[in-house]
Amino acid sequence: MKTPDGDFGARLRKARRDRGISQTEAGAGIVTASFLSLIESGKRTPSPAVAAALAARMGIAVDAFPPASSDPVLVAALAAVRAGDTASAESRAAELPDAWPGRALVEGLVAEQRGALVASARLLAGALRGADAGSELWFEVSAALCRVAFNAGQVTLAIETGEAALAVEDLPTPHSEDLVMGIRASLSGVYCDCGDLARARELTDDPSVQPSTPWQRGTQLWARSIVAVVEGRSDQAEALALEALRLFREADRPMSLARLQVNAAMLKLQVRGFDADAVRELLGAAERTFRMLASPFDLAGCLTAQARLEALCGNRTEARTRIEEALLLVRDEGVGMRARIYASAGLTFLALGDRSDADANLLEARLLLEGTGANRAAAATWRQLASAYEETGQLDLALACMKAATDLLGVHAQPTASAHAAL
Repeated sequence: MKTPDGDFGARLRKARRDRGISQTEAGAGIVTASFLSLIESGKRTPSPAVAAALAARMGIAVDAFPPASSDPVLVAALAAVRAGDTASAESRAAELPDAWPGRALVEGLVAEQRGALVASARLLAGALRGADAGSELWFEVSAALCRVAFNAGQVTLAIETGEAALAVEDLPTPHSEDLVMGIRASLSGVYCDCGDLARARELTDDPSVQPSTPWQRGTQLWARSIVAVVEGRSDQAEALALEALRLFREADRPMSLARLQVNAAMLKLQVRGFDADAVRELLGAAERTFRMLASPFDLAGCLTAQARLEALCGNRTEARTRIEEALLLVRDEGVGMRARIYASAGLTFLALGDRSDADANLLEARLLLEGTGANRAAAATWRQLASAYEETGQLDLALACMKAATDLLGVHAQPTASAHAAL
């Protein structure tokens, strides 16, 4: 995407100083203080999403972004989505032609941010059919659809979309390189879920792929960390995730950074004698970003991770508070999302030793899943339930839940990190 006007940094610095706040406060949840300093001095140019978020916080305007592909309204709408301003994104999308794939792309991204992953995948699939194959818009939609399908558990759709994009040799713009790297990472996660670790490693370790930016390198390392988790190399997985986290801090991708912070935190929780303060710091930073960008799906997941941490630390009140907020966030969302949070709540209550509350939440998750029919998006939650029932010694239920996951995926179900998600 193109960049904002050249004097944006100077205007941002003036607005911040006029308000009397530090660079740390101004950039909280968006960029680091050091990166904000580079923006203000004109040494770095923020992406449209970051520029929009900073401008909104400081109460200044951002001049129109030149079009990255074919329509400046589309670029503005995409920037609004990535800044968490879904209302503005919908308003701008309404200015686009009804049948144009760019409009469906924005609508799909808004649905994703609200946690409606199945609806998002449907919208994005329609956008992909209407986009010119090999164009920048086509790659933008392909990356989004591969990511959403992965997070929704729609394995076949994610694989078909991702592999088709990787088969294109000539990329239309430098921005497409970022998109392709994201597709590689998403596909690697899909193949981990399918048990095809050979293909997952091919995607993460291809010597012909040379990342040229911190974000690309960080995305590659994040994908490698997921492969390491599945292979049982927990220490290496944590090291890879933390290095990816360091690289992401150099980029201006706040949502991707926050998602990786949750992933890194969950990996730390799997290490015996984990540093609770370090995990709490990672999850706190992610929470601030998700709240600022108004992403209920991501925020609910972050809150359940925090609840898990507090439960393991014996902080009953804090754990319950976070689980209750997560459940409130998804009460009006899709069945699959609510089932996932109920399953996480069950695991948290198990860690607290509250068997009755654990059983009640696990049962609620099962009933929701059983009422959805054969929906692949439910596979990951069925596996969560299998883990919980195995922990309680209810092996018949554990086997039944694992069978449900395997039947939905049509492959051997692999255990993955509970925060395993595409960036």
